[in-house]
Amino acid sequence: MSLVASAWTVLSIAYTYGGVNLHYWFYSIMGRWTFDDMAANQLNPVAAWNFWGPRGAFTGFGAGLMFLLLYLRHRFLWWPIHPIGLPVGGTYVMFFAWSSMALGWLAKWIVLKYGGVPLFRRLRPFFLGMVLGQVSSAGLWMAVDLIAGWDAVVTRW
Repeated sequence: MSLVASAWTVLSIAYTYGGVNLHYWFYSIMGRWTFDDMAANQLNPVAAWNFWGPRGAFTGFGAGLMFLLLYLRHRFLWWPIHPIGLPVGGTYVMFFAWSSMALGWLAKWIVLKYGGVPLFRRLRPFFLGMVLGQVSSAGLWMAVDLIAGWDAVVTRW
């Protein structure tokens, strides 16, 4: 559902305001880049094979690392690194959100280490309330910006 909604939103905005007037890289360069690569590979298939060699090796390395993380997560209960961190760690949002997540992890570790599971369960509503408060506040200010016609950025993503 979200894929359909986001595709409709992108197309609606692009056709309403004109893709050229919006984000230059997203609407001008990104699409052309893919097809320029494909055309170059069609004209020179040998270079295309050599071009994919390092990419295939890195893809294989990433797959192996993911399988290792999955194995360690399922085999050892004490393993602290979740496998989802590998694909999500390099995203744009994580560039801004990693410190908040690291602080949350540290708070959880301290609570579990010194207070145990009972304290963790008692404090869970407090921390969930903090997250909900942040999301609600950001949503409220986005709505205010939308109604007022301001171009303030509440979140960076």
